Amino acid sequence: MSTSKIKLQLILLILICSLTTIAAQSKLCTTCSKEIKTDYIVIDNKPFHTACFQCSFCNKQIAEEFNRHEGLYYHSKCYVENFLSKCDVCSKPLTGKYYVDVYDYKYHIEHEGHLDSCDNCNRLICENITKGSVKYGDGRIICNICYRNSANGQYEYDDLLEIALYELEELGLFIDSENVSIKSVDRNELKKVAGKNYVARLKGYTNTNIRTVDGEEMVRYTIYVLSMIPDEHIESVVSHELMHVWLHQNTLDNHNAELKEGFCNYISYIYMNTKTTDEAMNIVRLIEKNADPVYGDGFRKVRDKFHNSYLAQLLDFMKNNKNLY
Repeated sequence: MSTSKIKLQLILLILICSLTTIAAQSKLCTTCSKEIKTDYIVIDNKPFHTACFQCSFCNKQIAEEFNRHEGLYYHSKCYVENFLSKCDVCSKPLTGKYYVDVYDYKYHIEHEGHLDSCDNCNRLICENITKGSVKYGDGRIICNICYRNSANGQYEYDDLLEIALYELEELGLFIDSENVSIKSVDRNELKKVAGKNYVARLKGYTNTNIRTVDGEEMVRYTIYVLSMIPDEHIESVVSHELMHVWLHQNTLDNHNAELKEGFCNYISYIYMNTKTTDEAMNIVRLIEKNADPVYGDGFRKVRDKFHNSYLAQLLDFMKNNKNLY
């Protein structure tokens, strides 16, 4: 081959390599796929024409702070308004820290300090969540959810007592109910009968009356439960209070407060877990999240110790121990 032909081939080869290098080094805009010949920006190692880096919601250029969401880019304002969860109280986006209650309502922390909560279910009272509230004559503030579903009279309480006795027996808890009665009362009367045992937002109390007639001891149990609350909440209270009756009938009833109330709450927890309504499951979560050092911590300690045991083992423990440990 002649020297001139070899030189020509070398020139062509060098030219082809140069063009390939130029093509390899050229940048294509991630948005429009066109070659970038002017100023550009690089986001997440991807090149964009400056004008092509756009918000995926409003399609306008992003020239300031932005947010990523599922691989796309948004103006911070568009992201906040369209992707952040909204406060269930004021409907504004939830930025920063916020509160999630047992009902899965989300709201700004500051709302807790400015709004009342329902005396029965603890829901935060506002138009968006509860459609307002009703104030009872005894001072209780009851959300409209509880008010609409509240029991109407003493006869409902009597029926619910019978239901609770039957269903507890099905679980293996036998109570001599011959001298057990229930009474629907307002908060003022509940405070009066509970006396020094009354605590904030107490819903029920069992009065044990013992007297001797002709040398024979007679025991009467009266379960007082707050009036005008929904059936599921009445059943939760009654199942708890019936455990105080069971303890008096079957044990020395000398347990410390943590074990006694923890046990009663644990049985109420088991009882409510047999129900299928949404409100019953809400009550289960309220029991789980109870922050009270006696009712809440006591429940969790009893549950943690006996949740893998047969109920009979817990009942035997209550008959033979007065403390958890």
